[in-house]
This record gives sequence, structure tokens and C-alpha cells, in this order.
Amino acid sequence: MFEDRIKKLKQLLEKEKMDGLFISSAANIEYLTGYSNFSTVEREAYILIGTNFQYIITDGRYAEAIKREVPHLALFERGHKKTTESLFKKHKKDIKRLGIEEDNLTVSEFKVVKKHFKNIKHFEIGELRSVKSDDEIKNITKACQMG
Repeated sequence: MFEDRIKKLKQLLEKEKMDGLFISSAANIEYLTGYSNFSTVEREAYILIGTNFQYIITDGRYAEAIKREVPHLALFERGHKKTTESLFKKHKKDIKRLGIEEDNLTVSEFKVVKKHFKNIKHFEIGELRSVKSDDEIKNITKACQMG
């Protein structure tokens, strides 16, 4: 299910003529990974998706769980020597137009993104989230019956 969501997201990126997407909201990270143990207050993870790559970016506290529970995304374990910025540098040439969740970035996060990517656009994945798959409908129906 989560692999399909990433695939649909990449199709949406292509439709919007974008090369990459930087996802910062905990709700969208959970939607794309199924992993719900990130704080909605702290900035513990991001997702960076491009045409030929897809990363979940987090630190060592979550590394083992992410490897086990989110196999459809490559883990980029950030720390003092290996920063999110180094991943941006690595993919700077791959991404000419980057989508961001502008309602969910701090000013300092935006400054770092802007330093590496000049053509940045607001990107909303709500359209993707609003259309439910058959599995999602079954789960929602089951939850309603339980309630």
C-alpha cells in the first residue's frame, strides 16, 4: 500500500513537472510510510523524493525501526557528520524544481532548502490523500463498525 502511495506521488510530481519533493509534515510522513512514532511537535524526520530516489531522513534513535518498518524508502541517517544538507548537495543536480510543504517548514529549514534549490514551489499532497484506495475504504468501514 505504501509503495503504491509513493508511486502515485511520483506520478503527481511528473504531472506537475517537478523533479523532487521535500516532505516535512509528520502527518504526510506517516501517510507515506505507515510509521506513526514521530512526534508532531519535534522535527524528527523528513522525506526526500526524486525521480530515481526516495529517502526517509531521520536520526539514529529511529534507524532500526525505520529499517524494519519502512523498507520502501532508503534510510538516510543524519547526524553531526552526515547532515540533511549533505543529501541536498548530493542531489542538487538531479532536482531542478523542488516541491515543498511551505506551510510546514520553519524559516531556518526553508533557508537551508533555498541554499541548494533555487526553483522551489509549494506542493500539496492533499489531492493524493483525499482519494481512498479499496484497502483504505475497508479499514475506514471496519473502524466505523467498531465505533
